[in-house]
Amino acid sequence: MKRLAFILIPILLFTLYIDLTKGTIPSPAQPLVTSEINGDALYVTVSRGDTLLSIMEKNGLSSSSIDIDALTHEFKRLNNGIEPKEMKAGSRYYIPRTP
Repeated sequence: MKRLAFILIPILLFTLYIDLTKGTIPSPAQPLVTSEINGDALYVTVSRGDTLLSIMEKNGLSSSSIDIDALTHEFKRLNNGIEPKEMKAGSRYYIPRTP
């Protein structure tokens, strides 16, 4: 019984160490700006649950007077006709700085 405890306790301590140093809880989503196009757009990787407006907010681009139709049109122009509602998590898109 002592031998079993002698083996299991180091294994338990090692797994706790790995869990605490690497973590199992994901960190909060941070905006990931990877490049710009002439200052007109940001190239971002979309996280799960992101919307066009939430991405703009994360990157400090939103304002109270956004024209949604113009924003949607500009997004589609930058991303070869893709609708904002068709964005997929993990994919990269150009987000307009201003509509």
